[in-house]
Amino acid sequence: MTATIRHLIGAGAGVLTIPAIVLLLSKGMEFTRVAFIKFDFGAPEVVVGTVLIALAGVVLGAALSPWLSPLASLIPGVLFLVYGLVVSSPLVYTDMAAAVLRSDPLSMSMGQHIYVLLGAVLVTASVWPSRWRTAAPARPSAAPYGRAPYGSAAAGPTGHGTDPHQMR
Repeated sequence: MTATIRHLIGAGAGVLTIPAIVLLLSKGMEFTRVAFIKFDFGAPEVVVGTVLIALAGVVLGAALSPWLSPLASLIPGVLFLVYGLVVSSPLVYTDMAAAVLRSDPLSMSMGQHIYVLLGAVLVTASVWPSRWRTAAPARPSAAPYGRAPYGSAAAGPTGHGTDPHQMR
């Protein structure tokens, strides 16, 4: 796979990661919060919420995986980080930011600082230089392909092969 295709796939995965993480985390937290408010820890909502949060972790782990382009973690990471810093900053907190926060499902359940955390994790994972390099083509090793096991018939009477110079 060429580097261009790898990065295009990573960019597409990064764009899809954003709504997946937000929706899975917000719905998962909503289900568990409702069950915890009612003090009903055996409710099916707790199981559903836990599964949704675990699925968000799987999506996050896939975005952080080394076999995927670093754009898969850089794109959502930068957007989460910028959004989290803007809406959580007291200097930028205006009526518009308040309206955005009221409509933000993840901010309602976990607070707006979760975006800063997610963004920092995703950006940190994408800055390593090894993630930007493509894999080197496989080279054959210089080692011999293998020898016959010691004591086998193919190894000869001395166990070193059938070379007559080795039998002396």
